[in-house]
Amino acid sequence: MEHSAQINGAAIVDWDSFHDEDTFTLVVISATQWKKNTPEVFSAFDDCSSFCIRERVRFDDQLQN
Repeated sequence: MEHSAQINGAAIVDWDSFHDEDTFTLVVISATQWKKNTPEVFSAFDDCSSFCIRERVRFDDQLQN
């Protein structure tokens, strides 16, 4: 199963517009079962997701200061 998301490169003219184009929501169904079945894969996904969130928060904080 393949899914895709698109961003409009023409709409990106600075960091603010990049983040406006690059926001999406990923819903994980049966995450508890995934974690039980393959904890190492789930952990890697969790680490990657957390990194993306931390970077977004760090960037947003820099913009506000």
